[in-house]
Amino acid sequence: MKTKPLVWGHKGSTWLLIILAFALALRLVFFTGTDASDPLAYTKYANMLAKGEPINVERGDAFRIGLLLPVSVLYRMFGFNEFSSNVLVILASLASIVLIYKFGVMLFNEKAGLLSAFLLSFFPFDVLYSTRLMTELPSAFFVALSVYLFLKSEKTANKRKSYAYCLFSGLAVGMAYLIKELSVLIILFFIAYAIYNKKIRARYWLIPLGFAVIFFAESLYFLKTTGNMLFRFDTITTATYSIVLENYGRGSLPFSLFHFFYIAFTDSSLGLFYPFIFMAIFFCIARKKKDTYSLLLWLIPLFLYISFGSISLTKYILFPVTTRLFSIITFPGILLLAYFLSQEDKLIKRTLMPIILILLFVTSIGYIHVSRQKSLIDSEKATYKFIKGLGNNIYTDERTFNVFDYLSGYDLPDSIRKFNHYEPLNPQNTYAVELGKITDSYIVVNRKLVNFYLSYKKGAKFPAEIFNVPKEWALKKSVGKGENGIEVYYIP
Repeated sequence: MKTKPLVWGHKGSTWLLIILAFALALRLVFFTGTDASDPLAYTKYANMLAKGEPINVERGDAFRIGLLLPVSVLYRMFGFNEFSSNVLVILASLASIVLIYKFGVMLFNEKAGLLSAFLLSFFPFDVLYSTRLMTELPSAFFVALSVYLFLKSEKTANKRKSYAYCLFSGLAVGMAYLIKELSVLIILFFIAYAIYNKKIRARYWLIPLGFAVIFFAESLYFLKTTGNMLFRFDTITTATYSIVLENYGRGSLPFSLFHFFYIAFTDSSLGLFYPFIFMAIFFCIARKKKDTYSLLLWLIPLFLYISFGSISLTKYILFPVTTRLFSIITFPGILLLAYFLSQEDKLIKRTLMPIILILLFVTSIGYIHVSRQKSLIDSEKATYKFIKGLGNNIYTDERTFNVFDYLSGYDLPDSIRKFNHYEPLNPQNTYAVELGKITDSYIVVNRKLVNFYLSYKKGAKFPAEIFNVPKEWALKKSVGKGENGIEVYYIP
């Protein structure tokens, strides 16, 4: 399909710059920063690498060096702060907008490319995760880059370039793997593509070769640092399965198999995008739009696998129920939607496109605002500002302790302590302190995080006193209200 001239005579690059400026402004307005979940771990481990300290934990997220090493370099260059913690992910988000534009132009036309870029600029998931140190956006970028380079190899007549594209496609898969292990699921696209086209070209073997180069480099890194070339693989094999079984139940069969379909239509971080993405999928299949088949071969196998497939190769364990897994299919989903909206059909062009764009934009801003409020740690910041000047010992739950540790720049004084500890892989090490034996100390009760642990962390323990506060405890400060509030008590 040939590229059509754009409205007002502006070039596509001009509109892309406008979209990028809008996207950056939107991400800064709704800046989240480090919250009380995974970013705490990533900032901690990256800070340890920056200081040259060993990471003596057996957790898969502690060894995602594709994310941690670049951030540790940023910490050395700019110090430990919100900018150095989040700039890499913001750049990955903006780079994804450029890449999806290039995708749309390559597969369809400039109009579809710009629509794709515009849709991604305010896609709630992308906006919300663009200012948190998480693996989803950087890994999704490299996954999409690998597919883009592969499809470029299919379209070029230059043999040398086609081979180079395939090699770099494999390297991109390797980079995605270094950031998030489940990125290797993109192999399903390559398999589906080869089966559909009924051919395996010689250059395709450069893709696993490129991946092998990255995997071998990682293995050498862990051989040097741990003495075990397969250290990361062994760690995630033991940890991931147990954590999934303990913390991410999906209910009973067969209804548990349809959780991801439910999330696609109901999760606020996905906005209202997926109902229209499914509409676009049905349109492309029904109308036999061959231009979209590569995207369908990307989205459908991966979505079906995370819905029905196993996270283990040795036993059937369903994937954890989390919206984050949608990151690997964001690109094909939005590209298909943009293609549908860019059709010249009068009904689509004059009616559906403006209605859908306005509806998605308005509702997405609302979803972003509401979801962002849930992730902010403003209450913890206000509480930490109050307690850090106190001279006595201070006890709080483990997750709030980790937030305080982050706010201190990972230089928390010994006087601030945990009153509980949770280890899902080693339940014998899980404990709760008897606060009845504590005197002349302060207790920080973070209702929101305690309730989170009780709801989602099987086997977590807490002191009984925080649920039935003794009369002798004196309330010294209250931040927020009700079940989302934080209370600071003094025990005489």
